[in-house]
Amino acid sequence: MNRRHFITSGTLCAGALSLVPANAFSSTSAISIYSIGHGFNALSNLIHHTSVGALSKKLQEAHKELSKVLDDKGYNYDGSEVVKFSNNCFAVPLSKEPLLGFKSKELALLIEHDGDYKHYILNEKTSKTFSSLVENYTLNSSNNGLNLDAVDFITPIEVLNVSTGRINIVVYKNKSGNTITLRSSNKNQVVLVN
Repeated sequence: MNRRHFITSGTLCAGALSLVPANAFSSTSAISIYSIGHGFNALSNLIHHTSVGALSKKLQEAHKELSKVLDDKGYNYDGSEVVKFSNNCFAVPLSKEPLLGFKSKELALLIEHDGDYKHYILNEKTSKTFSSLVENYTLNSSNNGLNLDAVDFITPIEVLNVSTGRINIVVYKNKSGNTITLRSSNKNQVVLVN
């Protein structure tokens, strides 16, 4: 191969790659929901990975809007599937590579309420708090000989409040009507159930 042909083909190849949208490559560095926290391992038989193409049209549109936000913020995720907690709640595991430090492991939730889907991005600390809720609930259930549905308990059906800052707070209602508060900061993680 002569030098001129090599340079021309390399330039054309690089130009073609620049025309491909960045989210087409997002699935190559996606993370699993099970790597976010040990709690999600307890749900491995209860939650399902679902192809985005198999979702309703309304949910596909909500996922497309979420994808735009995730791409703008520089997240890595699998753009071809979601994790189904319930018919009204879907999760997208996320990761982000900062300039310095380790890759973050976060979670985006798509939640349907009153016919509309809204998305919420749980930062790494809040995602770990959510995972610890799952872990503690399943451990307490099995230690007390109870066969409780962990997915129904932890799955949000309505988000009441989200605030970020030094302390991140997510307050939501579950299927049983409990109000669950996930509170996380650099120093601690707290889950309150009312």
